[in-house]
Amino acid sequence: MECHFIKPLKLKYGYITHFLNDYGKKLILFGFQGIVMPAVYLGRQSMKWCMGCNLPILEEDCCPACGNPLSTVKHSPPWDIRPAFKGDLDRIRLAADRQFGDGCGGLLVPDGKTVVLNRCPSDDRMDEIIADGQVLGTLRFLVPDGIWVISPRMEGARRMAPKVVRGWVGCDRDAVVFVVDGKSLLAPGVSKAHEDVKAGHEVIVLDPEKKAIAVGLARMDGPEMVSSDHGVSVKCRWRDAPGDANPLPGENTWDEVVEANRPVIERRVKEAVEFIHRTIDDHSDLPVAVSYSGGKDSLATLLLTQDADVESSMLFIDTGIEFEDTLKNVERVARETGSVLHTGKAGEAFWDALETFGHQARDFRWCCKTCKLGPVSTLIRERFPQGVLSFIGQRTYESVQRSKKGRVWENPWVPGQIGASPIQYWTSLHVWLYLFMKKASYNPWYDRGLERIGCIPCPASNLGDLAIIREHGNDLDRWDGYIYKYARDKNYSREYLDYGIWRWKRPPPVFGDIDFCQGEPVETDQTRVHFEEEAKRSGNIFQLEGRISGDIPWERLVQSLLPLGTITEDEDTLNVGDRHLVFKNGRVLIRVNGRGKLRKAKREINDALNRAARCVGCGICAARCPTGAVEIRDGRAWTDPARCNHCGRCLGPCPACAYDSSGVF
Repeated sequence: MECHFIKPLKLKYGYITHFLNDYGKKLILFGFQGIVMPAVYLGRQSMKWCMGCNLPILEEDCCPACGNPLSTVKHSPPWDIRPAFKGDLDRIRLAADRQFGDGCGGLLVPDGKTVVLNRCPSDDRMDEIIADGQVLGTLRFLVPDGIWVISPRMEGARRMAPKVVRGWVGCDRDAVVFVVDGKSLLAPGVSKAHEDVKAGHEVIVLDPEKKAIAVGLARMDGPEMVSSDHGVSVKCRWRDAPGDANPLPGENTWDEVVEANRPVIERRVKEAVEFIHRTIDDHSDLPVAVSYSGGKDSLATLLLTQDADVESSMLFIDTGIEFEDTLKNVERVARETGSVLHTGKAGEAFWDALETFGHQARDFRWCCKTCKLGPVSTLIRERFPQGVLSFIGQRTYESVQRSKKGRVWENPWVPGQIGASPIQYWTSLHVWLYLFMKKASYNPWYDRGLERIGCIPCPASNLGDLAIIREHGNDLDRWDGYIYKYARDKNYSREYLDYGIWRWKRPPPVFGDIDFCQGEPVETDQTRVHFEEEAKRSGNIFQLEGRISGDIPWERLVQSLLPLGTITEDEDTLNVGDRHLVFKNGRVLIRVNGRGKLRKAKREINDALNRAARCVGCGICAARCPTGAVEIRDGRAWTDPARCNHCGRCLGPCPACAYDSSGVF
């Protein structure tokens, strides 16, 4: 992986330097000076630890295996814990060895231990490392350096202390009591320091016997600490009296974790199966399918429908930007489960739509609508014309938005589908233990270290996730080529790429007034009607004129106006129902009965213009049309005038209309 080292970027509120977390309070403190963000609680904390069996236990107060009371692990919200896979463990060990010395990683997380990870808020990806019932530290992706760093807790520092040869600071005997008592390590109290220590580095503070007494952030370079007679050398984050590491004895496997948690998982499966049966009974007129994505949650959902003895097919949407391993996993799971697989394909829709919408972003997610929801709407219309009950692997721990949704819903973007989630209140560890119990064939990207698997260039990805993808092949090459050229054409600075600013159209305020994101905000056709400020009124009749900006082919304009009413056309004008009069010279006249209808008519005409100028043929409108008048042809939606009854059902949510000219949804 290529790394780019540049000086810390000065932001509006300080510098991106490091992440501070006060676990004793219900606040997450970002490394951006002056920013305090409330902790995100998406569900209940469900994991404890049996210190006798040395196993993580879900939901119980006593260990199902030995009967002993459980200890609470003080990890951070949102508590969506998951197993550490091989890629995760390799990354932890390599980072520890690089920072503190060869062999430190093996001491921190030795073979034979059950290790779980807990994603917690940070400026990029950061996972708490939990083993032996303790948080040993965090693994964090450092932006913009492009490297993984370990921030040890005291137990982690004690484990690594015997082999620490880098990243250490020696503390005078007289200063030990002050550090242990809660003070920072001042320069006069430093006896030695490794010469490679730099300000901002994570360091372990050692007493004269080379016992770890604190961990924290260096505020000076190593040589300066030794020579200085004043100032803070190390801002200590964690500290304790000198002592030895306290690993729990014995080794264990994930098979043992599964067996210890079997009663919990079986209860969860029983409840999910009952939910599936109840939901099917409530929608007995609909066929059943499972929306499969190639990820762990949809895999668990598919297997739960089989536990419920429900005949269901698999719905998979190939967005055109899927991992090759995801496509292979879909075929394998369909084959192994004996499921009928229905696949919708977006083809080159993503790459084609870049020309219309500009690149996707967290605040500009046209990609989900055009590459997934559009094709799934078309697939449902073709395979399930009367509608479908679709079980979906959605969980409350995934996001704030999903935590607020119920277990059964309708998506206005997907006509004909009732969505339901059997695993809405499961954590990742519930899902994984269930999959381990079923010996399921999961996506190999989890073994490499991805926590979630979606489209390759997803703007919701952290830079750490993208770094993992680049480590394992060329999946990102096409996207990198596009975004590098885009940044070059816009004359953006290197920081635009190093900090992943492309993931927003409107970057968060924390990035301040840096000019790397100046330029055209969205590469879209700015097609809309500029109406006069005041409407003319005669009694209850309101009349408003406007001028169309942008060049729209007349045929496309006629097509986009059809759903609004019967169209009559002469040499100079289009009459649309009894509301709109469109002049060929780019003028629009709206004449309606009532001011409320005037506002509606203005919105309708602007939406019609956006559909005419920016349609990318996603197919959502075609799926809504009850008469089959709308079809997708040559990458555009076309309406047959002979079959259109002007009901307006095709005018629901549309990607071409959902984003205004600033690119914000």
